[in-house]
Amino acid sequence: MNVKIYKGDIFSLSCDAIVNPANRQASLWFASHINDIIRKRGGKKVIQERKEKGDIKLGEAVSTSGGNLPFKYIIHSSILDMYDFNPLFLLRIKQRTSDEVLKNAMVNSLELANRLDIQSISYSLMGSGIGAMNVEKCAKIILREMKNFRDRTKNSTLEEIYLCVHKEKDYIKVKDIFLSINGDL
Repeated sequence: MNVKIYKGDIFSLSCDAIVNPANRQASLWFASHINDIIRKRGGKKVIQERKEKGDIKLGEAVSTSGGNLPFKYIIHSSILDMYDFNPLFLLRIKQRTSDEVLKNAMVNSLELANRLDIQSISYSLMGSGIGAMNVEKCAKIILREMKNFRDRTKNSTLEEIYLCVHKEKDYIKVKDIFLSINGDL
């Protein structure tokens, strides 16, 4: 199982599944930029499948098909509560998600991917956008949980786990964190 950093948009990478940094509510409204693209490009099938799964707790994950997107699955990993809106997050004053929620979202989404027999999965820096978590802190949690999953999971179908980083300045920071956590990831 390989963990890789990919510079680019999560939608441009060819994978079996992508992870949506989602709300705990079943609605695909009022969430991350990635969530908005999934809602618009994924189509009615994804919207309906997500509604059928119902609300989930923060840190939990559920799956839907990829709908009109080129993925077998979308794993919706809950890191936000859409009713916890505070306009101060726009100024990055209030972090809207927590370290524990992000950690649980990573663990649960990776375990779900494993149960679905997914071979490749892509993550964004979930929590660092509308969740207002510091990029470095976010990357450390995500990469640590990817490493922990790899170390504790035997006989997994997962072959490739990607962390997609869109901005150049963030990519440089994430690469350094990647090497500091475990250079041989």
